[in-house]
Amino acid sequence: MSSVTKHTMFLSSLDSSDYFPNNASTDFTIELPHNIFLPGKWQCALLDINFSDVIVKDLVILSDLCAASYIAEMHHSVLRTIPATSTTAMYFNLPIWFDVTRNELKRLRIYIQTRDFTTPSFLLGPVQCTLELIKLA
Repeated sequence: MSSVTKHTMFLSSLDSSDYFPNNASTDFTIELPHNIFLPGKWQCALLDINFSDVIVKDLVILSDLCAASYIAEMHHSVLRTIPATSTTAMYFNLPIWFDVTRNELKRLRIYIQTRDFTTPSFLLGPVQCTLELIKLA
């Protein structure tokens, strides 16, 4: 049996407010307590996301951690698209994996936009999510 190298991160838009006082529920940067070294090839996926407000529009969850994908005739660093829903907590049984573009991680940015890539005005409360990184053999 082979072991899988992975890092699981439980992130909140309220994290790192001392470092980043302008963090918002739609755009937040997290300062990790220590560097995570990522030698070799890694992928990341958004496992779940929890909004404190009711979601009614299509959303795009992005991060500066992953490689760009084609969406809406452009390239963006997309972690996940979320269709219009009234559910505030979403768990993804089939994660979508994206290549990680860094060899070392000390901070990362998560930002949320509408499908037309504008900042959603209806997200006011905190956002929590789980992000997982796995090393490919």
